[in-house]
Amino acid sequence: MVNLRREMIQGLVRLRILYAVTSGPMSGVELSHNLARAGHPVGPGTLYPLLHKMEKAGWLKSSGKTVKGKRRRYYRLTKKGQAQLQQALAAVGQFLEGIVELPLGPADGVAISSVQ
Repeated sequence: MVNLRREMIQGLVRLRILYAVTSGPMSGVELSHNLARAGHPVGPGTLYPLLHKMEKAGWLKSSGKTVKGKRRRYYRLTKKGQAQLQQALAAVGQFLEGIVELPLGPADGVAISSVQ
């Protein structure tokens, strides 16, 4: 059976991840903290498979780096991911238009930095 709330949350988590990496590469740990600050803590068993799916889809690109003796994977936004983010922000903004008064898309002042 389809769990609508779960699917909606997963979509919003993907959106939040894409938005978070617009400012530059982030590790999985940093993304986890970012999601928690947004009020949606996500465990590693959920986050990392999601990051791998997003990378497989071509939305993210990752590279390994050793930091303080620990191997970390850093994720950055791709051009395909940036396009997905812009489309998603526009769709969310259009859907929520008139329900909430929040700037949700590039046309409403949310800057999306260029892809590296």
